[in-house]
Amino acid sequence: MQKLLLILLLSFIMFGCDGTEEGTIDPYDTEFGVKKIVAPTHLDYTGEGTELQTSILFSDSESILSAWVKVLSQDGTVDVTYYKTMTKTGSNKYYVSIGMDKEMPNLTYTIDYFVKTEIQSEKKIASHNFTYNNNQNNVPPVISNPLFYYENDSPSLIDTIKRGSNNKFILSIVVEDSNGLDDVDSVYINLYNYQNPDNVRITKIELFDDGSFDNGDEIKGDGIYSRKNFFPNDSEGDRKFEFYATDRAKSKSNIIIHNFVVVK
Repeated sequence: MQKLLLILLLSFIMFGCDGTEEGTIDPYDTEFGVKKIVAPTHLDYTGEGTELQTSILFSDSESILSAWVKVLSQDGTVDVTYYKTMTKTGSNKYYVSIGMDKEMPNLTYTIDYFVKTEIQSEKKIASHNFTYNNNQNNVPPVISNPLFYYENDSPSLIDTIKRGSNNKFILSIVVEDSNGLDDVDSVYINLYNYQNPDNVRITKIELFDDGSFDNGDEIKGDGIYSRKNFFPNDSEGDRKFEFYATDRAKSKSNIIIHNFVVVK
């Protein structure tokens, strides 16, 4: 067993030191050995048809029924492909090509390699990281169409709202980004007492585009960011919402302000 571990480790070092082939290999697989992973360490978008190409070579693939990859950003926010079947191109080699587009953000991504064998339905056997450059000029997001309404009412922009947990409201804002919605990092509101900004100030209350009922969002990933909440009993008075969004480059959108009053 120790000899097998040493062979796998040496194989990985030999094929992972030139900047184009690297990764981490599970050394506990006794059915076959991963000899070589070919994948870029950096990939540039060069126009329509840009592809991520990768292959994996085994010392023995007799027990492998199928192989596939999953590609996900390291921060877990961008799923390039959850399951992409690899094609067997030689006696022990598997290959796959995955289309990359200009709206995929500039991040570090991980390729996870999986196999199915006669005794295991799924086994992760290697991974590889690469950075991606979409070669697009960064443009800040743009927000529009603020809404502020009671939970069970039709969407509108009210300027007076009752306090208390029985008067839940939904805030929402439309966010657009010419670099793609995946480039949107966060959407926030700041809450002020607009007659005396130093008296009440709650910053960076996050809005969500996750399709969660608890957050007041209806459809995941549609560019409408929402937040469900209510005003506590001691919050009567003049208030102001300040909406804004930021992208992954920390560029800030335009700001939209809405004044309103909280009443009993």
